[in-house]
Order: sequence, then structure tokens, then C-alpha cells
Amino acid sequence: MNVTNYSTAIFLINSNVRAIAVTYEKIDLTKDTTQMKYQPAYLSGGKLPDGAAVFKTMDPDIKVDDFVIVPTDTRHGMTVCKVVATDIEIDLQSDKECHWIVGTVDTSEFESVRQQEEKAIVAIKAGKVKAEQDKLRQEMLAALGDNVANIPMQNVIEHRPAPETTAPETE
Repeated sequence: MNVTNYSTAIFLINSNVRAIAVTYEKIDLTKDTTQMKYQPAYLSGGKLPDGAAVFKTMDPDIKVDDFVIVPTDTRHGMTVCKVVATDIEIDLQSDKECHWIVGTVDTSEFESVRQQEEKAIVAIKAGKVKAEQDKLRQEMLAALGDNVANIPMQNVIEHRPAPETTAPETE
């Protein structure tokens, strides 16, 4: 065997190194992979989905649908990709360089904050609607003045005239 791609040589000497396929753009990896132009590598003997790239890692916990940071020639030298296949068979004699995954992206805190914000927005919207309703009610009642008591079906308790009370008669 003539190894000319030293970036893949690590796979020959360290069994903990894993080959991971990732994509930068979203691709459709449905359950029925037989209809795909390229099936995931772990099902099709080495073919990857369009746009997938292979990186290496020793992280045993990386799984499909994780987000990983990978080196790139753009931006700040790194970008985020989504894992589409793990533990794939790679061509050790390929001339394509295989780079290391920089790390994983833990989105749990981000998702928690995003969900809390969604709940806060719902409460803020409800408060805004209530404030607008209160304002409209006050404007309407001010415009009606004393006639509010004559409106059929009204139930504006705070604007009803106070019931007349008579002092109890004492004997």
C-alpha cells in the first residue's frame, strides 16, 4: 500500500479516529435513502450526499444531526456544519486532504434562551393587547359619560353609579 495522503494516515495507526461526513448547506436526508442521488456513505459503500465533506475526529460522542466546527479558508478560518454521517469508510489513498473537526456546538443553552424569549414575547403581546383594550375601554367610557348605565348588556362595574344606601331606621 502506497500512502501518499498523510492526512488520512492517522486512520491506520489510531483506531479511535472517526471519519465524519458534514454539510454546510441543508440537504434532504430522508429515511428513504434509496431515492437519493447519493446515499449516505454508511449505506452505499462510500458515496456521500451532494455537498458533503469528510472530516476526522476522536470525539466518540459526535452523532448525526450534531453541529460541528470545521476549519475553512473563509471568514475566521472556521465555520459550522451539520453531521450527516458518522464512522464512514474513507479512501485512504484519496488525494483529498482530511482535516480535523475543531469541536462541537452545544445548542442546548441557545435553545433554552430562545424558548424563554418566545414565552416572554407571548406574555408581552398579551399585555399589549390588554393595555390596548383597557385604553379603548377608558376612551369609550369617557365619551359615553353618564350614559354608560343606559347601554344594554353593559357590565362595566367600575363605572356604575354606587347604589343608594339608606340608613337603617332605628326604633
